[in-house]
Amino acid sequence: MEPIPDAGHLIGIAASGRLALESTRSSGLADALDMDFGGRRTLVVYDPSTRAVCFRETSGAKGGAPLSPDGLHVAIVDGGSLFIYSLP
Repeated sequence: MEPIPDAGHLIGIAASGRLALESTRSSGLADALDMDFGGRRTLVVYDPSTRAVCFRETSGAKGGAPLSPDGLHVAIVDGGSLFIYSLP
């Protein structure tokens, strides 16, 4: 067993063994008003073979972020935009 260096919940595992982890952080104003807006989401892809984080991106809290089945790409939906990243 090895500790993963970033907090978050598991959202995907690729055939290569790479793990996609997501954490969210709400805005202070939204918390004060007890509402859900203005938060940020951080996606981290961890590669157990190298024991290193190979990708980290922060975006809006709404949307999705699937990891490709082979673990070589990640797609991030942020608002009305789709971003596809190649991973090292």
